Amino acid sequence: MHVDASWGGFILPFTDYEWSFADAPIDSMAIDPHKFGQAPVPAGGFLARDRETVDALAVDTPYLESTSQATLTGTRSGAGVAGAVAAMDELWPAGYRQQYREQQANADFLADELAARGIDVVEPTLPLVTASLSSSTFDALREEEWRIARTADGDLRIVCMPHVSRASLEAFLADLDRVRS
Repeated sequence: MHVDASWGGFILPFTDYEWSFADAPIDSMAIDPHKFGQAPVPAGGFLARDRETVDALAVDTPYLESTSQATLTGTRSGAGVAGAVAAMDELWPAGYRQQYREQQANADFLADELAARGIDVVEPTLPLVTASLSSSTFDALREEEWRIARTADGDLRIVCMPHVSRASLEAFLADLDRVRS
């Protein structure tokens, strides 16, 4: 089983949650340093429980120093990898932990503010807020040029990434109050 943990998988090491492959019956997961990790697109990561999973991706490369390579991208530019290494060298682990704490505080703030307005909200365990908004309110916020998204169930979904500031959340709440009145 493969899990797309592109955003949350990268954050987990910096939270108070301890997680390992022993916690779930999965074989592999994607984590993307270009999301929370502030690395350039297309930096991505692939974690596997067993070496055999990685080996299954290997392709023959008799023209290189090694006779095979495990890769998902082939002969693409190494700029994404170099950018990810640079970001991780700078931010690992203290910078990412601080980023997580700030973004979790923003998510908790937003969830509390939405709940105070009588909106059903799921308590965030990671810096991700989901809440029930009427379609008319959601559409009105979009008309105000908020680039908001919905969950598969149609709820509001706000991911508190490093670029999402407290000031932007306060501005969002002000517009929410205005369009609901």
